[in-house]
Amino acid sequence: MTARTVPLARRVLAELGGTSLLVTVVVGSGIMAARLSPGDLGVQLLANSIATALGLAVLILMVGPVSGAHLNPAVSLTDWALGRQHGPGVALGEHLVREAIPGLHWSVPDPAPVDTDAAFEAAFTDIAGRIDRLAATLTSGADDD
Repeated sequence: MTARTVPLARRVLAELGGTSLLVTVVVGSGIMAARLSPGDLGVQLLANSIATALGLAVLILMVGPVSGAHLNPAVSLTDWALGRQHGPGVALGEHLVREAIPGLHWSVPDPAPVDTDAAFEAAFTDIAGRIDRLAATLTSGADDD
């Protein structure tokens, strides 16, 4: 089954998932590189490049047979401009929509970043307080006997 004979919904889902995972790989490898070598920019760039290249290779192998693995609107536009995009302009629009939406969604920063340490501490304190109150309630009835 070639990418052209795969149903549209399956191709769109493959590109949406592939583009989302690609953004995750790129951002995650950047975070990983910064944490593993905080003082050495050269090592950070090398680690980021290697992790991104390997992640992209895996994604291409995964979604390539289903959708062609464009994963990036620039690839689709270049393919179309060079005349390698088969079919009408709808195929180009299909590629652009299914690649741009997850790319934009995952790359836009959260307007109010969460301090995960503080959130965890607050949740832990809340749970510990509930457990203490429950234990106090259960033991207060036992003392009356």
